[in-house]
Amino acid sequence: MNEGAHTFGRAQCSSFNLRLYNFSGSGNPDPTLNTTYLAELQQLCPQAGNESVVTNLDPTTPDTFDGNYFSNLQTNEGLLRSDQELFSTTGAHTFGRAQCRTFIDRLYNFNNTGLPDPTLDTTYLATLQQLCPQGGNGTVLADLDPTTPDGFDNNYFSNLQANKGLLQSDQELFSTPGADDIIELVDIFSTDETAFFESFVESMIRMGNLSPLTGTEGEIRLSCRAVNADLAGKDSVLVSSV
Repeated sequence: MNEGAHTFGRAQCSSFNLRLYNFSGSGNPDPTLNTTYLAELQQLCPQAGNESVVTNLDPTTPDTFDGNYFSNLQTNEGLLRSDQELFSTTGAHTFGRAQCRTFIDRLYNFNNTGLPDPTLDTTYLATLQQLCPQGGNGTVLADLDPTTPDGFDNNYFSNLQANKGLLQSDQELFSTPGADDIIELVDIFSTDETAFFESFVESMIRMGNLSPLTGTEGEIRLSCRAVNADLAGKDSVLVSSV
């Protein structure tokens, strides 16, 4: 999931300031923001303050490529509005493919247990193990949506309900204990395809309206898994070519 690259990186106060004080012209903060996280952001980015101040996209492990980005969304600690609205855009996984190597650990050694991911439907697990045997070709492709792999519909969410989410980051949206708000959305979108379509369109438009950082304010990563300074040395100056 491309959005998961926000597990590290920074954003300027100007890119989310309205969420803190005047969400959608309401004169109030975004009601979906975790209140403790909101207070921290307001302290960092006061009204009429320096909007070029930067903060971490991932407040928990800001310099590590891990799954905390998705955990942050579950606790309403997505820094950018487009991130917190990510849930509906994950439905784009209603079609597409993923290589065996991206989920092989779920089939045989989940979290280094030596066992499969217990959240996987057992029949689906057996199908995936046949497609992706241990020591096999890691580039073999599997459908993200095993039911209607080439159709844009709401079956992605039905798959999560049936524990048939191919990627761990997808299944966690439904199977994480305490993620009641997210689970409720899965249930809604799985039964109301129109609601999913409308939410998906709105989220995609908002994401498309984001302005990229340019010049010395941004960079094009040499690897999605690490900021350039970690790859090329702390003194490197790699900036956006936009």
